[in-house]
Amino acid sequence: MTKAEIKKKALDLLARREHSRQELREKLLRREFSISEIEEVLEELESENYLNDSRFAEEWIRSRKKNKPRGKNLIKAELLDKGVEREIVEARLADNVSRSEERKMARELAEKWLRKKSSQDYETREKKYKLTGYLSRKGFSRGITRDLVEELIAE
Repeated sequence: MTKAEIKKKALDLLARREHSRQELREKLLRREFSISEIEEVLEELESENYLNDSRFAEEWIRSRKKNKPRGKNLIKAELLDKGVEREIVEARLADNVSRSEERKMARELAEKWLRKKSSQDYETREKKYKLTGYLSRKGFSRGITRDLVEELIAE
């Protein structure tokens, strides 16, 4: 394969959605392109601003907020797993998710969970425990989770 073919495939993938550098590398490697040529193409794409991990992180966060609300902890883990550098992740989260936005997302998920579970006969203590676990798995901080559970489930 030539570098031009690799670049064409990379641009096709980027035209569909933003990718992190690591994601794009992995997708190109699956097509059995040469790693050295892939790296050269990735460098070119970054220098031409077609590939940008900071922009990818912002788009990922925006998508999570809109379509699949998650707490900062889980969003951070997802982005790190996609190969975005920790400094970029933390900066983009600070810029794009305020504590009040995170609390609002957690509240919406908690209220949805409570509506779904309303027919189940949980004791108050068990309901609090289960909701705490649910919000924690969705990546919300202990503070936000604790406050919401206390606010939404009366003794």
